[in-house]
Amino acid sequence: MNIQLRKLNDLDVGSFISWMNDESVLSLATGTSENFLESDLRKCFSKMINSSKDFHYAITLNDRAIGFASLIEDRYGGHKMQLMIGDKDCWAKGYDMEAVRQLVEKARELNNVKVYLEIRPESERSIAAFASYGFIPTKNKRYPKDGHFPRALKMELS
Repeated sequence: MNIQLRKLNDLDVGSFISWMNDESVLSLATGTSENFLESDLRKCFSKMINSSKDFHYAITLNDRAIGFASLIEDRYGGHKMQLMIGDKDCWAKGYDMEAVRQLVEKARELNNVKVYLEIRPESERSIAAFASYGFIPTKNKRYPKDGHFPRALKMELS
């Protein structure tokens, strides 16, 4: 598998906006196909590339961005993992699990053994894939103010 993680940069904003406004990508990631405002996406992307405490990466295949991945530091010193393959031609090819492996390596380089993620509780394929990697379901969470991601299943790396 020839994917790599590289730091997000300004050249990735177009792909990010495109993926975050693609109905099928959004539906898979958040369970809704409601689009974001481009101005909001640009602000979000700017915060990502300028963050001094979190780590945001483009997932690349042969130097072409196919998705993005993040390690976001929580207030307890752990890292929440976020990941999305936005290029639909790259779905169901194992790139996401290779990106997970590389993200976990990066978290361990930070001497952080607490790595977790949150996914949609009805996403059975994702739950099974992360469980096969060693993540275990620990908690159901609610985000009532988040129209795109109102419920989540927290899974921690065991």
